[in-house]
Amino acid sequence: LKPLDPDELVQSIEKAENVIQKDFNTQLNNLKEHLSVEDKTNKKIIIKTFDNIHLVPIKEILYCESDNSYTSFHLTTDQKIMVSSSLKDYDEMLADDGFFRVHKTYLINLRYIRRFEKAEGGTVVLDGEIKIPVASRKREQLLELFERISN
Repeated sequence: LKPLDPDELVQSIEKAENVIQKDFNTQLNNLKEHLSVEDKTNKKIIIKTFDNIHLVPIKEILYCESDNSYTSFHLTTDQKIMVSSSLKDYDEMLADDGFFRVHKTYLINLRYIRRFEKAEGGTVVLDGEIKIPVASRKREQLLELFERISN
């Protein structure tokens, strides 16, 4: 056995503490992100129609579709809710909840994207093989978003 150098021992212990602290901080940040995502998945949006007020979990919205001054919400439950508000209002409201405006007519929930078809300018395919056109001016922004999600 080699004799122990107290200075080397202190350095080794400090190095080990730093590695453990860094790993702990990484795990703590991952947990915070996970909990933040959990909170967002339970969030609801109030959708007012002519005769009802709907409380819809944001995670149930597949996409929103504009028809002039009306917006239709297409839900994962196969329900469709139409309101007399512009898509722009909901674009701003849902921007921080994983939604992206791919076209002047469509706002999609990014969690339901299955693939991007490059042909004919670009189409996003959502769960259920729902095809949504992507505006040429939004294509690059969407592809950059895919890159960030995959990293």
